[in-house]
Amino acid sequence: MVEPGFNGGWKSVMGQMSANAGVSESSLVNIPGSYHADPVFSWAESRGITDIEFLNSTAFGSNYENGVFAGDITSGTLYYFQPNADRTGLSLEKDSSLSDLVADSDEELSSVTIGTGFAGITEIETGPDGNLYLLTFDRENDGQGSLLKILPTPLSENDSSSQNSISEQEN
Repeated sequence: MVEPGFNGGWKSVMGQMSANAGVSESSLVNIPGSYHADPVFSWAESRGITDIEFLNSTAFGSNYENGVFAGDITSGTLYYFQPNADRTGLSLEKDSSLSDLVADSDEELSSVTIGTGFAGITEIETGPDGNLYLLTFDRENDGQGSLLKILPTPLSENDSSSQNSISEQEN
């Protein structure tokens, strides 16, 4: 949660303060009442996170309701995070490699990656129909982008999990 006085440290700090050699809170711009806090989650290498959406919908089932979707411009990856019970952080207990709250590799990201290959994601929104919509930007295609509707796809009858996967529909 960003509170009044929050100083994320940009551009001196990216990610956890402890991962930035030679930088301390006292070396940041300090205005009376300001404070630094490490991010709730970060990537060891910048992915260019462009948008975060809290899904206020049950269109994907109750497991995703009020969950956190994030998209990046660099690889066009869509990530999903489950908030913790009091919604002050992320529930990452299922993947011990993310317990340090830093994704150090693609392998570590696999447990929170829900979709790939979207070109660069620039916007994520919950539509009036409750589905997720992505706006993309494709640098390799003269900046052409797409508006994509992300739909829940029920898993096969042989899958005992109650989770859905996703599919896209270009609009």
